[in-house]
Amino acid sequence: MQYRTRIEDHKCAACYQALTIPAHYQNREYYHKACWDNAVLALANAERIAREVNPSLFIHEGVMPS
Repeated sequence: MQYRTRIEDHKCAACYQALTIPAHYQNREYYHKACWDNAVLALANAERIAREVNPSLFIHEGVMPS
């Protein structure tokens, strides 16, 4: 994010609503802090479920099951 970027000129990449503070900037996209936190929790939950269904999956380690 460039210094002095106007937050009001951007929309959240997750919910497409006008951006408010607190905001999160990742990969050239802006997010509401709550939207970003919800996405992180959803990803963690999906990884947990994937490990329970198939324990040989190691998503973070990048190991594919054989």
